[in-house]
Amino acid sequence: MIFLVTGGTGFIGSYVVRNLLDDGHVVVCLQRSGITTLLRELVSTEKLKNVKIVQGTIADYNLLSETIQNYHPEMIIHLAACMIPDVEENVPLAIQTNVIGTNNVFEAARVFNIKRVVWGDSCSILGNLGRVFGQKLFDVNLGIYCPANFYGSTKTLCELMAKQYIKNFGMDIVSLRYWRVYGWGKNTGGGAVFTEFIKNVAFGNPVIIRGGETRWAYLYVEDAATATLKACQLISPGTKIFDLHDGRDYDGMELAATLKEINPKVKVTVEPGKAQYDLPRVDVTTSLRELGVAPHSLKDGLRQFVNYFRKQSNMSPL
Repeated sequence: MIFLVTGGTGFIGSYVVRNLLDDGHVVVCLQRSGITTLLRELVSTEKLKNVKIVQGTIADYNLLSETIQNYHPEMIIHLAACMIPDVEENVPLAIQTNVIGTNNVFEAARVFNIKRVVWGDSCSILGNLGRVFGQKLFDVNLGIYCPANFYGSTKTLCELMAKQYIKNFGMDIVSLRYWRVYGWGKNTGGGAVFTEFIKNVAFGNPVIIRGGETRWAYLYVEDAATATLKACQLISPGTKIFDLHDGRDYDGMELAATLKEINPKVKVTVEPGKAQYDLPRVDVTTSLRELGVAPHSLKDGLRQFVNYFRKQSNMSPL
């Protein structure tokens, strides 16, 4: 098949593109950058020849339309987005990219009869609902939103637009609510801080977990990429919105214990307090079952992440 991947040279996008190429598909990438260091690391030089790069912004509907007419993709994977902290620093750019750009993708798919759009949603739309629901499981079917920042607000509007395109035009749009995605290649925003944090764990340097009372649910980037392709392969999605994490959440003390299991030599300090987000607890069993995804546990995913850094420094794996 021919896939159009927006943001295909970004963090999750690079892993998705690698998997598509491994499965023998043709990939067209539309994004602001050219081929990135991460994509070159994940994809062989030979396979990179099968990637068509179109540089530009999805906020440009004419460019998006021309790309579709030139390459005739059968499916769109939409991962391009303005991320934190860029969203908070340049709200107009975030609206152009995240809101208008996503609407452009939905509209172009409608006009050119693209059979399915799979797009990168975010748990940030649930913001601080944890303060309301506490330890009770939150029913995502309630359609309640509580974004805590501009990024979450843009993703909320995109999800609402997706629902309307499905309702009004009968389109096939699958929303993937990625939770806290981690792994090699996340080098911007808050993800860059976590990457540096895991690098210190790998080398046995002391680390501090701030906001230790906050509970987070995690998703290894390899599983995010797998889930994305699984969503493309579904014959008829039983659910249009899939929440994705590894099946449980962790507070600071539980994260610290996991890190100590991986590297007993690391000193982990957990500070009290809450982070900006207070996400609700969400059961992802149905989402994982429908997609056919068995994600890595946090311990297994973090161990692979840690060992990436150790391998780069010619250290033995943990």
